[in-house]
Amino acid sequence: MNFALYLRLSVSDGDLGRDRKDESNSIENQRRLLRVYLKEHQELFDPFQDTVTEYADDGYSGTNFDRPSFKRMIEDAKRKKIQAILVKDFSRLGRNYITVGDYIEQIFPLLGIRLISVNDGYDSKTDPAGSLDSVLTNLVNTLYSRDISRKVKSGNYTRYQNGTKQTNRVPYGYRKAGTEWVIDQEAADVVRLIFEEAGKGKNTTAIAALLNERNIPTRAEYQRTHGMDLYGKPVAAEHERRWTSAMVASVLGTYAYTGALIGGTLEAVSVGSHKVRRKPKDEWITLENNHAPIISREKYEKAQAVRVSRNREKCNDPQTYPLKGKVRCGNCHRAMTYISNSRGKYFYCQHRGRQGEFTECPKERYPVSEVESAVLGSLAVVIERVKGLKKGKTEDTESLALIDKRLEDLKNEKLKLYEMYADRIIGKEEYLERKDKTQEKIEELESETMELRQEEKKRQELNQAVDDALYGIKSTDKLTPEMEERFLEAVYVYGPGKIEILYKLDDMIRRELGM
Repeated sequence: MNFALYLRLSVSDGDLGRDRKDESNSIENQRRLLRVYLKEHQELFDPFQDTVTEYADDGYSGTNFDRPSFKRMIEDAKRKKIQAILVKDFSRLGRNYITVGDYIEQIFPLLGIRLISVNDGYDSKTDPAGSLDSVLTNLVNTLYSRDISRKVKSGNYTRYQNGTKQTNRVPYGYRKAGTEWVIDQEAADVVRLIFEEAGKGKNTTAIAALLNERNIPTRAEYQRTHGMDLYGKPVAAEHERRWTSAMVASVLGTYAYTGALIGGTLEAVSVGSHKVRRKPKDEWITLENNHAPIISREKYEKAQAVRVSRNREKCNDPQTYPLKGKVRCGNCHRAMTYISNSRGKYFYCQHRGRQGEFTECPKERYPVSEVESAVLGSLAVVIERVKGLKKGKTEDTESLALIDKRLEDLKNEKLKLYEMYADRIIGKEEYLERKDKTQEKIEELESETMELRQEEKKRQELNQAVDDALYGIKSTDKLTPEMEERFLEAVYVYGPGKIEILYKLDDMIRRELGM
């Protein structure tokens, strides 16, 4: 049997007390508790045959289930890679009563997963899924999380109102000095320039062109070169990080440049969710004169009249077109735009139209059929190579089966010796002597088979990885969503006939293929 140990820790859930001194829920203590449990329950766990895999989410709240290791564990459960899950208590699994109940009562039984919650004394093999104790435990966890959420929201609202709640994301043009925002003169001059040009009637595209013409670094580049915090990973290649109309529009729409602080604009969709939604404007909290202004309110209001005036070619962007989101410009690394019109279907780099002479992105449009054909040809070869990795049973596998049979016979022989001794058919000395000799043979065979078992396990894991990669792929005659999802990371187009394909492969498959 394959066991999964699920470990989770979250300061936001109150798992660690003040100054992190309450270590009862630490990852290490959870691990130790579960390992000891397995060691003490030999009827459950056989160290020679069973395996243990750890899934740890350190720093993730239990009020939502969007956790990387948890999702990976569920995927492994779906693929029959694990048969049992052990947790310290139900709150490690999650603090949402409804969702945890769904997993206990429906999802885990459907997947054939045995769930053991050590501190709750719960084992799905022997206890009913909807037992009163487990229901009450989950309900307490949910109410506890909701109470924390209400207190945090109330505290944040009060801090917004009195001005002590400050976002960590300081707008371009400011720096943080303790909890205060102070003007960064170099960046503030760029902000003033943008508003001045907007006041003259220039649209955002023209303003972006002016900034690029003067070689003014973008906000992200300025923050990077001045040792400031960056938010998000840049998409564009380094030599293509230039001002765009969207960046200019973002600056023009920042009311904080008038010296006001706006808070409470977003709220979580539900308790513990990472998804947020924008609250109605009448629920926002605005504190005027909170910090030094970069521009006047009059200039801000005047700039709001600026709109992007560009002639865009109408694009047809159906949800089902092949290679959606995969095809990228080899120069700027941005996703290329798909267009379908009377002249045909093409991929092209929209960044070229926005930046003009300030970019090295190609002007050409690349026929979708040509890109698809090149990708399909390469992909078909890779898929065939992956198919060839699957290995059938070897002579070693057959030998292992014979050895396992011999081991089983020896263990039965050892048990019969004890029965003979208990029935006084043989004496104590003869029993101990024959038992020791049998045990020596068992240990010798187990030692010999260790390497064979590792090779067999590797063979099975590789075959499973191949099956997972090829699941649902019937042929390679045309591109399918399954092929794109399983195998393609990105397709970089550098020019006519110049395409680079990055493959998304399981680590084991990648090693076997030498990719």
